[in-house]
Amino acid sequence: MVGVLAVHGAVSEHVDAVRAVGGDPRRVGSVVELDAVQAVVIPGGESTTIRLAAGEDLLAALARRVRDGLPALGTCAGLIALADHIAGGEEPIVGGLDVTVERNGYGRQVASFEAPLEYAPGWDGDPEPDGVFIRAPRITHVGDGVDVVARCRGDIVAVRRGDIVGTAYHPELTGDRRLHAWIVGRARAYHPGTHA
Repeated sequence: MVGVLAVHGAVSEHVDAVRAVGGDPRRVGSVVELDAVQAVVIPGGESTTIRLAAGEDLLAALARRVRDGLPALGTCAGLIALADHIAGGEEPIVGGLDVTVERNGYGRQVASFEAPLEYAPGWDGDPEPDGVFIRAPRITHVGDGVDVVARCRGDIVAVRRGDIVGTAYHPELTGDRRLHAWIVGRARAYHPGTHA
């Protein structure tokens, strides 16, 4: 079962994308619901809203589960939530990815864009699908042990560390389902207490 954090953002689109690749999606809005899933998607939206809408108990449980090996996919604001470092010195929301991100690194809403992505070898699918960037965070630093998943115009826009993937773009808003297929596969392989 793949949980979709249902406190903000494109929840329905992620639920539909998980279902489209044969997964069993569940909306997650409480610690009890989080405890029932084998993977989690943290949607985009407004990252500052995550702290307020999810609440301290759910965020603490999410951080603990991710730290203990729960597979996670964070898109746009979800990437910010998973980042260990946020430019400007803000405290991490969940953490787990040794990256530094800059909020709205590509500009405000009016600067949103769609552009071709270049995926690293090993990520099946169209080699250059379009990515949708809406007030997207910019990845400014990638730490040791973090792999580049995709680039756009030379910039790193998707990263992976073990069972955690973060993207600056919104794959749920396109027909590209490779990352949703990945999280469904990781959910099926998940055994508590193990790490990839």
